[in-house]
This record gives sequence, C-alpha cells and structure tokens, in this order.
Amino acid sequence: MKRRIYLLLLGCLFSVEPALADYIDARRSMHLKEQPSVNGISLTKIEVGERVEVLEGSRQTNGYYYVATQDGYEGYVYRTVGRITVTDETTFVEDTDHSPLAMDMGCEKHLVYGMPQPADQVLCREGYAAGYSYTYKIPLWVTYRITREQILTTGSDRQGISFRQDKTIPSDFRSKNSDYLNSGYDRGHMAPNASMDFSVNAQLESFLFSNIAPQLPDFNRDSHGSTGVWGRLEKYERRWIEQRGELVIIMGAFPGEEALTIGQGVAVPSHFYRVIVDPATLESIAFWMPQEKNTAHQITRYLASIDEIEQQAKIDLLSNITPAIQDIIEAERQTALW
Repeated sequence: MKRRIYLLLLGCLFSVEPALADYIDARRSMHLKEQPSVNGISLTKIEVGERVEVLEGSRQTNGYYYVATQDGYEGYVYRTVGRITVTDETTFVEDTDHSPLAMDMGCEKHLVYGMPQPADQVLCREGYAAGYSYTYKIPLWVTYRITREQILTTGSDRQGISFRQDKTIPSDFRSKNSDYLNSGYDRGHMAPNASMDFSVNAQLESFLFSNIAPQLPDFNRDSHGSTGVWGRLEKYERRWIEQRGELVIIMGAFPGEEALTIGQGVAVPSHFYRVIVDPATLESIAFWMPQEKNTAHQITRYLASIDEIEQQAKIDLLSNITPAIQDIIEAERQTALW
C-alpha cells in the first residue's frame, strides 16, 4: 500500500489548480445554507450526484460558494461538497483561501491538507491551527504539522502555566475556567501541551480554552492510575514523530446530535477522532474514539479508516489532495499500531 500511494503521488499529488467554476457535482450530501456559516439556516439538502450552478464568479466567502440548485434555491455550500466542472473539464480545486485571517498569519503550514470542516473562527497559532465553534464553545478540529526536532526540543515546562480564556474569541462565545469547575470533566487539550513545548509561546497557546474540550478524566489521562486512551495516543504520537521525522496530525471533537453541556453551554463531545499522516509516504493511521474510561489497553479497537470517520462526523478530511490519491488513503484501515 505504501508503494502504491507513493507511485500515485509522484504522478498526481497536488496536481490541482484554481479554476473559475461553472458547476459543482456533489460527491457527498450537504445542506444548502442561507448564510456562509456552519450554523447557517438550512434551505434544502443537496444529494450525492446533484449538480448546482456556481454564482458570483466562483468567489468564496468563508470557504463557501454561492450556488443555485436546479429547483430554484440559492444559497451557500462549503467548497468540499464536490468536484467543480469547467466547460468539459472536471477539476478538484485546491482551497487557497481557508480564511483570510488564517492565511495572513501563515496557517497554511498546518492546513496543508485543507480544513476538516467549516468553523465560526479559524485560529492560527505557532504550533497548530484550530476551527472553533461559537455554538459548542469548543474547537471542532485542530491540526498541526510537527517535526522530530520540535518534539525533542523542550523550550518550556508546564510549571506556572494556567488555562486562559482566548480573547480573540468574542466574549459571548468563549469558554472559561468556571465552565469546567466541579463539572466532573477535565480541561482536555486537543493540541497536546507535551508536543507544544518546543517554545514558550507555543506552549502558552496550547493552554488557551479555544484548544480545550471537556474530557472524562479516565479518557484524558494516562498516568497516576488512569489509563485513558486519549493520553496514551498522545504518547504514541510523539514516539511516531521521533521515528518518522515529521507527521501531520488532524484531530477533532464530535458533539453528536444532542450534546450534553457544562457551565455556560460548553458542549461535551460524545466522540473524538485523531488522524495521523506521514507526509513523506502518505501512510496514515486513524482513530475514532467514544469517551470511555480506562481503555488504553484496547486502543486498537478504535482504529478506523478516514472514510469511516468522515461518515460519522460529517466532515471532509484531506480535501487538498487529488481525489484519486485521497480515495486510496481514506479507504485504508490499519489493523495494528505503527
């Protein structure tokens, strides 16, 4: 599988080019939104195979195209809904405008494979990029590209560092320490502190609440009597980075249909996912994990294909990769740890 992916990579990886689009052929079902936002009102549902006309000269707004359906609805669909048809040529268009803020701040390093899903605010940090939800008050996804040198560099330690509100988030939509107080849930890092300690600033940014989601203590921790799978996977991840030299990590929180909340409306995810990609070979390993206690010894039970995670979480991963390569990578399901 590694050789097959590598050979295909040589021929067509990132062989994508921006294009002025006439139509989009949906390759997955998606809601047509009244506004260009994940929380926009749904006007109708676009089904797989349906063709919609792209309006406004293919200009994107927050990663959304303004389109018209064949039955007369006009609204917004996210850019990864399908393939764009220009005259008689079909091209998968690489997104070069994830968010003006994200690109201006250099977020492309961490968003090399694209944004996993729309977010109310894209946050670009030194060590990671995050997509934050105003509705759920948690990061829906976090992604980062990290090297062996960064893992082996310790520029800071945790002593004296406290969790902080993210003041770049509008005050009404921030999570904060009081939301977690006496809730029974840990302030669970998405981008892990232990991987972000290569600089003082990167580690401080890992303690922003925009990088935090509620996790059961025995899911989050792998120490002091707890054997949480999330904490165990963080350790494996750092080991694999040391072994392979560089990895791209994509992780996310899935609140589910009727998420529990703590504090002032902070959603408790029912599941978390973690996708790890070796950019040198495009090998990947992926995990879909419900919040369960002390299951690190059963970590292989959570192995999944990227396709399976996308279907469960209703997201689109690796969207910047040519579809032929993407299909191969996303269908693969590891049967053992690396």
